[in-house]
Amino acid sequence: MKTPRRYALSLLPLALALAGCATCRGDESDGIVLSDGTGASAALAPAVGGRILAFRPAGASGNVFWTPQPGDLVLYGWNNHGGEKTWIGPQARWSGMAGKGWPPPAFFDQDRYEVLPGATAAGATLLSPAPEGGDCPLRVERAVSLTNGVLRVASRLVPKPGADVPDGADAFIAWSVAQTPFARRVAVRTAPPARILNGEGGADPLPGPAKADGGILVFDLAAVDGAANAKAYFDADAIAAELPGGTLVARRVATPDDPDPASIPFPEHARAELFAGGLDASPAKRYLELEFTATGTRRLIVEYSFLPGVPCDAALVRPLPAARPDEP
Repeated sequence: MKTPRRYALSLLPLALALAGCATCRGDESDGIVLSDGTGASAALAPAVGGRILAFRPAGASGNVFWTPQPGDLVLYGWNNHGGEKTWIGPQARWSGMAGKGWPPPAFFDQDRYEVLPGATAAGATLLSPAPEGGDCPLRVERAVSLTNGVLRVASRLVPKPGADVPDGADAFIAWSVAQTPFARRVAVRTAPPARILNGEGGADPLPGPAKADGGILVFDLAAVDGAANAKAYFDADAIAAELPGGTLVARRVATPDDPDPASIPFPEHARAELFAGGLDASPAKRYLELEFTATGTRRLIVEYSFLPGVPCDAALVRPLPAARPDEP
């Protein structure tokens, strides 16, 4: 099904919007370009899992999300398009959805999302196809907007048509995953009860962090082999990656229905995760994943902003830019 075109914004080929992005080919070339008047822009790809393939904040040298180079799309039998997306987790449930634990089920990760009516040049809402069979009664809704230089993604899991979603929906999570260029220095701002698990489920641990004042952990990732999978889980509300020219900050915005963190399984529903990996050891093929979750059908709101000239640890001890000024 082709992306609906009944909305008031410009649809451009992603090959133009992303200046030659390797993932744009055939009927995957339709994209939505958002802008906010500050010089920032973002490019959405409904055709490949509703991803944001590019975020170009004012003051950044280019795209602060990672996308693969030509010829590097396939990773371990999975088309890794890069960018930012919403998965349904935990990963342990994928085998029940698709019959295997890897790659992610295609309906929320690779297939074409519907663009819902009401999109504008500053925002759009996308809806995943409904899963067929399996044990998942949910689909993914993603509301993406760009305001005052802040890219906001509000995700939630919604019942597929005709599905009866019991209280067991809390066994699932909305799982935000943003791939960024590899950064040597990364800071994580912990939140109560500040649990940390470094390495789990076959992943190597990240190099141990130095704990700074205010519960901020600073990681030096220079020693991470780009071909290795290293991961840590946190009670945290913000992750900052130091990129050329400044710091990309990803923050999870608290919502009124967030449960008591101590009441949800850890690390299966860990509120924040940091992953370092890559296609091989070459710098251009290494990336990070900044990840956040929300349990069940609660909204997961993640905001991305760029602070020119600011180190990652300093970025997390100051008030962060917000799409809505009334939010902390």
